[in-house]
Amino acid sequence: MPRAVIWCRIRAGGRHIPLRMTMEAVLERARRLMRLRHYSHRTEATYVGWMVRYLRFHRYRNPIELGGAGIAAFLSHLAERGRVSASTQNQALSALLFLYREVLGVPPGHIGGIVRAKRPKKLPVVLTKAEVRLVLAQLSGAKRLIAALLYGSGLRLMECLRLRVKDIDFEANRIIVREAKGGRDRVTMLPARLKPALRAHLERVRAVHAKPETQKLYYRAVADQSKIPLIIYNWPQTTGVDVPPETVAQLAEHPNIIAIKESSGNVEKLMELIRIVPNGFQVLTGSAPTLYPSLMLGAVGAILAFSNAAPFLCLSIEEAVRTREYKAAQELQNLASPAAVAVTTKYGVPGLKYAMDLQGYYGGNPRLPLLSPSPEARKQIEEVFREIKS
Repeated sequence: MPRAVIWCRIRAGGRHIPLRMTMEAVLERARRLMRLRHYSHRTEATYVGWMVRYLRFHRYRNPIELGGAGIAAFLSHLAERGRVSASTQNQALSALLFLYREVLGVPPGHIGGIVRAKRPKKLPVVLTKAEVRLVLAQLSGAKRLIAALLYGSGLRLMECLRLRVKDIDFEANRIIVREAKGGRDRVTMLPARLKPALRAHLERVRAVHAKPETQKLYYRAVADQSKIPLIIYNWPQTTGVDVPPETVAQLAEHPNIIAIKESSGNVEKLMELIRIVPNGFQVLTGSAPTLYPSLMLGAVGAILAFSNAAPFLCLSIEEAVRTREYKAAQELQNLASPAAVAVTTKYGVPGLKYAMDLQGYYGGNPRLPLLSPSPEARKQIEEVFREIKS
């Protein structure tokens, strides 16, 4: 792409600031702005593709000089020569309006005289149940499971492919779709007939991920691509996958893997980790109920969800260990443990948010589909936090 320089008007502090940018910089700015607005990856790629085609169509002339007439000429070309559909033409228009209004910071001007793509009248094709069975019968394995979920749950394709284990609620027969179209979360049904196949699939995937060789390949691949140092996060209670100490020790040799947050609460495993990892590799605990013994064994610190509700108590335990006030550290741990279990293990995120509000911090309401704690749960949280000062 030619390194032509164009003038943009960047919004800052309620006003527009002139800025010179290359074409490559304009496209990169478009990507950043779309990510800030939580556009989907597909929308980002599609919009940038239309911007590139637009610039190429006009032989990389300054788009600000082209204005609305340039947009109209390009859209008419798509309809007349490209024979695109009406929806595709509208998509290209949306991408170019984003380019002018958001990226370049200038109004595109009047866009008139567009040759509109014809919008054919088509009736949707709705398969009967028998036809759906015939389609599914042609598929097998994971592809059949994906197609069945699309049909039975009403998921979009990318929503299904991006599902995480924690978003599938087998007990309530529901699926939580995170950051769906428009950036909103929603809940849809989990067909009961698919539960056995879905459980079997998860077990097969878990078995693969549990293999040390798979774990090493994964973490090294991420570390090679990451621009910042990585911390391994091991939380087997939730993920169902446990990274063994021997695997951690081998991964610790990678220059971009600098630490592990060990949240299993297994003190013996943490002790083994500290023993075998190379010098300079940091072992952090992620388990508030075992903070004191973890620090005593040599953990260099902690990353704790519980500290959002009781930061000074967590700091006091660390300070007591550091100053060798071990009796005080044990007493403080005895105070912290019931509260930590209540708001991280028993009542989860809603319990932690309520505890934060209780302590004078801002927790707020949990996002749906999570529900605020029941009156009985609130009473128990208040009881275990009664002696904990904010």
